[in-house]
Formats: sequence, structure tokens, C-alpha cells
Amino acid sequence: MIPEIQASLDFVVARLHGIVANAIKGETLEKLARSTTEELLLRNLKSVGIDCKSRADFHDFIYSREAERLEKVARLLPSHEAAFYHALQARSYFYNVKLALHWRYSRGEREAGDMSFHTVHNMPRFDANAIENARDRKAFLQCIPPYKSFDGKALLVIVENLENDGDLMLADSEVDHAYYNLLWETARGIRSVIGQEACRLLGIEIDIINLASLMRNALTYSFEPAAMSRLWLEHGSLYSREKLVELAKKGTLPEIRSALHGKYARVLANVGNDLHLVENALWEHFYQEVHHSFLAIENPKLCIAAYPFLVLFETLNLGRLYEGIYFGIPSQNILDIMLGVS
Repeated sequence: MIPEIQASLDFVVARLHGIVANAIKGETLEKLARSTTEELLLRNLKSVGIDCKSRADFHDFIYSREAERLEKVARLLPSHEAAFYHALQARSYFYNVKLALHWRYSRGEREAGDMSFHTVHNMPRFDANAIENARDRKAFLQCIPPYKSFDGKALLVIVENLENDGDLMLADSEVDHAYYNLLWETARGIRSVIGQEACRLLGIEIDIINLASLMRNALTYSFEPAAMSRLWLEHGSLYSREKLVELAKKGTLPEIRSALHGKYARVLANVGNDLHLVENALWEHFYQEVHHSFLAIENPKLCIAAYPFLVLFETLNLGRLYEGIYFGIPSQNILDIMLGVS
């Protein structure tokens, strides 16, 4: 048997910089955004190694591609760092759980028909036919494959709550809690500066998710702070649950923004009150934090913590690119929602 040889972290760092140098970003992304039709985009994507025949095929491909890239690097890493990469691969699994819940408990989504589950490396497979044909709760629960600590018991609690109150937003949040708790625990398990940086970046992402939820509520839902507090993720970098409750007492988006402090106030200082611009500015800030960490000359190993987030951003940009062209959005408007392009 050939012995397994652990690659040095210096080798991994060099490998990651080579991978990112060939990522679909910058000028390449701009050229793709100028594809005027879906058919032309599909042809142009072949030049960057993406050969897909349809919209559904494309989305399945980019999530599989993301998971496979994480897996290739995870094989080179020590066990705790690899566990963090594996946890990040589970994003598609938890997306599939939410898709199954929406299909079963939302009449509109069930009537829409097709369930397009992501099929990715190392993740449990979802059987759309079995889920469609599940006659009762027990049969439905048996159709959802477990992953790590997210087993039948955890899903049963979510389903029981959903059947009692019909609150799909809360159900989505409970699934997100399971995913981000998994990420947080694996990041904390890395006893080094890599783990510290993974936790820092994860805390920024959680802040942005919570702030976006808070702002959408102010504009659309107007839920009370007590109801909103059930949606917020733990372990944010600057905003604890208590601080979010205080922000939730503000009645409007401008009032929330005026109550922000520190870097998030600075990030939004010159952004209008259009929610999509606010959210994009926050995510662009996160991208810049990740990119800075990846290029940290003073501590090159930080790129191991940053790389998975860069992979996620690449997937997000490609998804936005395809959807923008599919719906006929002008190329400049598509580029305006790309992250890390300018």
C-alpha cells in the first residue's frame, strides 16, 4: 500500500494561489457578461471549461464544481482544516433540505412542479420522485437523508413547527442555523491562526446575513423584534443578538442605517437606501475582506481560511451572470451586481 503523505501547508498555499489565478473573475467575467443571449453565453462558457446545455444543467454544474474544488484542497489539508472545507461543501445539502420543505409545504411551489436538487460530491443524494410521492410526514422524513448532526430528529422538530404555524421563513432559518453551527464548530476546531481567521470571516458573513434580514424586515415584513430574533444566526462578528434586537426596534431602513456603527456604517456611507444596493455593498465588503486575507503577505497561511469563500463568490458571480442574461438584464447592470469585479 502506498503511504499517504500529508502535503506541507507551504505547498497548499502555493497551490491555492495557482488555482485562484485561473479562477473565472475580472476581465473574463466581464467578457461573459457581454453575452447578449442565453445561447451565446452557453457557447462562451465553453471557453472557460463550462460545457452545459441548459439553465438547470448550468446551476447543477457550478455547485458541483464548487464542492469538487473544495474537496481537492481538503485532501491536502490536516484533519481539522479539512473538516472545515467539508462543512462548507454541505451548503448544497442544506439548500436541498430547504427546497424539499418548500415543495411539500408551499402550495405555490408544489404547483410549480419541478424540484431541481443540487447533486454534489460527497453529499447525500435527494430522490425527487420519492419526495413527491411521500404520502405523510413519516414517509417524507424518511426521504430526507441525514448529514452529520442534522438527522431525522432535528428535521422532525422543524417539520412539526412548520405543520403548526406554516412559517417557511422560520423553517429556512432553522436549517440555516444547523448549517452555520456546523461551520462554526469546525472553524473553532482549527487550533491555529487559520482557525482564528476562518472564525473572523465567518463572523462577518453572519453579520451581513443578519443585517440583510433585519433590513428586509423593515422594508417588507414588519415583524416584531421578538419574532425576528428567532431568525438571527449566532456568532456574528460585531452584532450580537442583543444589538440586533435594538436595531430591530428602528422603524425604517434609514433609521437602521443611522444606528449602525463601525465598519458597516462606513461601508454604507455613500450607498443609497435601495435595498439591493445596500446588500451588494455589504457583500462586496465581505469579498474585499476575504481577498485581503487571501493575499496576506505577513501570514500567507491565512489564504487557507479565505480560499473557500473565494470559491463561493465565484459560484455566486457565475449564478448571477447566468440569471442576468437569462432574464435579459443589460450587461452593465449585471456587472454592477458582480462581487470583486471592479
